[in-house]
Amino acid sequence: HTDDVAVHSANEQKVAIPDPMIVWQESMKLAAAEQEKDLLSKWLNPTYLKPECMKQLQAKFVEDSHVTLMDFLDDALYYKLLQQLFAVQISSSQSQSQKEKRMFWTLKGPIHRRLYNVLQRNGVECDKDESGGGDFALIEEFERLLQSMQWKSFIAQITSLDVLQHNTECRKFGHRNYSLAHDLDRVKDSAGLDVNFQFVENESDGWDPAHGGSVY
Repeated sequence: HTDDVAVHSANEQKVAIPDPMIVWQESMKLAAAEQEKDLLSKWLNPTYLKPECMKQLQAKFVEDSHVTLMDFLDDALYYKLLQQLFAVQISSSQSQSQKEKRMFWTLKGPIHRRLYNVLQRNGVECDKDESGGGDFALIEEFERLLQSMQWKSFIAQITSLDVLQHNTECRKFGHRNYSLAHDLDRVKDSAGLDVNFQFVENESDGWDPAHGGSVY
């Protein structure tokens, strides 16, 4: 098997015909890249995709090693995604009903280090969650965005850092949830980059200082 197949024309000239499988694979790669580009432009505030803005963000990050991006996501999609995230039910055990759910929140420990809910999915193919929470298509689409090469490229451009691999975790904090710094954190001394998205329920009411902490 070779990449090209040579055939003879009527005048005995050789013509190289590309391998159909290679052509198909390349076309699929191009189509996937276009879909990722569409996701980036669909979800992100277009201001942050402008070259001049990206250069300013890069300079800010290089100087301060951090940057906060306000109104980063498309406003309408942000609130729809927020609604879907809060529609996912919290489960505390591997019950049969949980196994039938498309997505659910489950507690993560150990409790002497952390106690908060993480978003889990079980791969069940369905259009609607059995809890009546509705379609979670936007959550899945947002996950695809964060796993795409276009997203990695965007982060690399505004930080001047090479994004070789990444891990994502969706956390839900409520009353009595917490996360503690500790000496057994195996990644705390490793070089890396943290990218945090904050989704706040009823954020229009503001943050009550009496609760402690802050939201920005």
